[in-house]
Amino acid sequence: MQVCVTLLCAAAVFLPSIYAQMPMNLTFSPWQVMGPVNTNGTGYAILTYVGGELDYEFHLFDVRGLQSIELHVGKPSEHGDVATVFYKTPFANVSQVSSGRVAAGTLTNYDLLGPFLLPLGEHLEVALVYEGYVSQGFATVVVHTLVNPGGELAAYPSSMNSSAPMSGPGPMDMGMTGMSMP
Repeated sequence: MQVCVTLLCAAAVFLPSIYAQMPMNLTFSPWQVMGPVNTNGTGYAILTYVGGELDYEFHLFDVRGLQSIELHVGKPSEHGDVATVFYKTPFANVSQVSSGRVAAGTLTNYDLLGPFLLPLGEHLEVALVYEGYVSQGFATVVVHTLVNPGGELAAYPSSMNSSAPMSGPGPMDMGMTGMSMP
């Protein structure tokens, strides 16, 4: 296990920065993975990978009772592991309806969760998550609401949504065999 973690850290350091400053535009649609959802909600997101960090901005419309916006890693047809929580409301209210920008910020190494936490509080780099998962199509941005707590809307980042090339190691090439990957 220690060897695998060490290799993952080494892979993150040597990943090419071919994705720097390439905005990825995403469109949210109803997420059917956890069962059918009935929603009029829509939205879009902009993800920009800059200098080892991921800038994000989320705009949602007609979404009721927003709880959180999360990044799941895994196949788009699966729930996957939660890699980070972009936004979590302190007091969700089902009567609250979103109509515009709901969250913006920068994802850093310290924001990574789940399979990206290492022992003793160490974290893998955002570069690994972005270049190994997000840009390769092995991630889903999920909007969770009070009405649909399993997920109401989803957007599927991939290199098809940006000008980033489809080269470089994928999750399986980096030894990520313990996670929900293809």
